[in-house]
Amino acid sequence: MGGSSFTAGEESVTLDFANAEITKNDESIELSDLAEGDILTVEVGSSNTAASATVESVGGGQSFGGSGEVTQGTAATTISEDGTYSGESYTSTGDDENALRVDGAAVTLDGVTVDKSAGATSNTEDGDFYGMNAALLAMNGVTVTIKNATVTSSAQNGNGVFSYGSGTTVNISDSTITTTADNSGGIQTTTSASNLVVETSGSSSAAIRSDRGGGTVNVSGGAYTSNGYNSPAVYSTADITVKNANLTANNSEALVIEGKNSITLEDCYATGNM
Repeated sequence: MGGSSFTAGEESVTLDFANAEITKNDESIELSDLAEGDILTVEVGSSNTAASATVESVGGGQSFGGSGEVTQGTAATTISEDGTYSGESYTSTGDDENALRVDGAAVTLDGVTVDKSAGATSNTEDGDFYGMNAALLAMNGVTVTIKNATVTSSAQNGNGVFSYGSGTTVNISDSTITTTADNSGGIQTTTSASNLVVETSGSSSAAIRSDRGGGTVNVSGGAYTSNGYNSPAVYSTADITVKNANLTANNSEALVIEGKNSITLEDCYATGNM
C-alpha cells in the first residue's frame, strides 16, 4: 500500500526461532502454534537467528492479496425487487456467503433479524473491500433504509452492515449490530447511521469502518464499542462525521485516519486504550 513492490526469487533462507519470542495479539505463543500461511514480521539477528516475531495475520488457506477483481461470493437470500420487508429473519452459515444481500432495488427493512453465524472466508481483502461474507451487503446502486434491526455475526470477515458500489445508499437507524470474529466491522461505508448500538470483539474490527478509500459517512447518536486489538472505534479511509455519540475502543486507538481522509467529531465522547 505504500507503493513498494516485491518479486519472489528462487533464493531461500532458514531462520532459527529457538530463542525467539513469538507474539500474537500482544500475547506470547509457541512456535508449534504457528500454521502454514501465517504472516509474520521477524526481527533477525546475526547468523539468521530470529530475535522476535509477531503474527500479523492468520493463514489457514486465506489470501490477503485480494482477488484482483470485485469478488463478493454468494448470498443465502437476495432481495432484488423494490418493497418493504418487515419482521423477517435472514441467516447464513455458508462460506463466502452473505445472510442477506440487497441488489439493485429500493428496499426498506423494518424490524428484521440478520444473523451470519458461521461460514469461512476464502479471501480477507475481498471481505474487507467488497463485502464478501458480511451479514448484510447492499450493492449495485441500491437505496436501503434499515430501522429497528438486529444484526449479528460470529463468522470471520463477517462485517455487520456493508455498503458497496457507486450510488449505493444505506440509511440505518435505531438498530443493534454485534460482531465477534476477526476482520468484522460494525458498519462499513454506510451513508448515514443514527442511534445505533454497535459492539465488535474481534481484531481489525472497527465499530465504524471504511476500507477502500473515498465516500462520505455520517453518524449521529448511539454507542459504538470495539473490544479487539487493532480495532478503533472509527477507522477512516473516507470522510466520516460523528455527532453526539459515545466512541469506545478498549484495545486500540480510539480513532484512525489513513491517507488524505478525515474524521469530524461533534459533541462526542471518545476513548481509546493502546
